[in-house]
Amino acid sequence: MRNSLLLLGELSDEDVDWLRHSGERVSISAGGVLIQEGQPITALYLLLDGTLEVKTGTLGPPDQQRTVAHLATGEVIGEMSFVDNRPPSATVIAETDIIVLSVSQEQLLERADTDLAFGKRFYRGLAFCLSNRLRLMNVGSAQSGSGAQSTDISHPDIAANEAVAKARLESLIASAR
Repeated sequence: MRNSLLLLGELSDEDVDWLRHSGERVSISAGGVLIQEGQPITALYLLLDGTLEVKTGTLGPPDQQRTVAHLATGEVIGEMSFVDNRPPSATVIAETDIIVLSVSQEQLLERADTDLAFGKRFYRGLAFCLSNRLRLMNVGSAQSGSGAQSTDISHPDIAANEAVAKARLESLIASAR
C-alpha cells in the first residue's frame, strides 16, 4: 500500500497545497542514494515517481546487507527519523530514476508549531504510516518472508478518506511531471 494515502487522507487540501509549494522536487538517477544508513537526514520524502530499494547492514560487510523493502510511487520515506530525530537505520537506493518531493523537517516542525490543527492531522497521518509499516513487517514475519502481505485499508476512518487521498496523490504526482 502507498503509505502516502494514509498521510494525505488525514491532511486538508490546504495542507497538501502547502506541501506542494514548500517541498522541493529532487531527481535521482538509478543507483543513486536517497538516504544513507547512519547519516542524519533533514527532510521527509514522498516518492512521486520510480522505485526504491531499502537495505540494512550497508555499513558492514556485503554479506550482511539485506534488502528489507522495495518502495513504489506514493511511499513516504524518512518518517521514522522525522519522528524520533535519529539517523536512518537503512539505506534507500533508487532502483530506477526517481523523483521525490522533499519537505524539510524544519519547515514541517515550524508549520506544526504555528498551525496546531495541521500538526494534529500531520502527526496522526504519520502515526498511521508507521503503524502500517509495523503491521506489514509483522505479517511478513508471520508468513516467513513469503511476500504475501495484506495492503487492505481496514480502519473505517482511513477507508473513508481513501478516495480523497488518491486524488491528492495523483495531483502531487502530476505536478512533478
